[in-house]
Amino acid sequence: MHTVDSTKILINMNYEKLEQIYLMIKNTSSISIIKGPSLATVMVRANESVKNTTFNLGEILVTECSVKVDESLGYGIVAENNEKKAICLATIDAVLHSNNNKFDELKNYINKSIYEESLRYEQELINEFSLINKTKVQFNTMD
Repeated sequence: MHTVDSTKILINMNYEKLEQIYLMIKNTSSISIIKGPSLATVMVRANESVKNTTFNLGEILVTECSVKVDESLGYGIVAENNEKKAICLATIDAVLHSNNNKFDELKNYINKSIYEESLRYEQELINEFSLINKTKVQFNTMD
């Protein structure tokens, strides 16, 4: 799975699952915080479809964190003020980018969790879309 997609799924994963993975990493590795969780703002951009231009919607509050797991660096960022989740995401990111063979089994578990979460998330989107679709007006049947 592409890194951007994996990150999106991890960010949307519930905290309990992230914490479980974090604790698995913590029990087998040395975790040091490079840059502690801190608040920042990030500009949100959107594409305007008519003129096909990009414009700035505004800023959102995020919590970001950098960690080192053994010798691998990881970065976590999450919307709103959520220090624990940012640390978990940074730690998981470090493991996923590590070349250390000791993480192979853990990477497989993380990737399996990401896959399962992606299926759940996809089903959630389908359900949401079907609810929205029920409210659509059929103009051709209004005659």
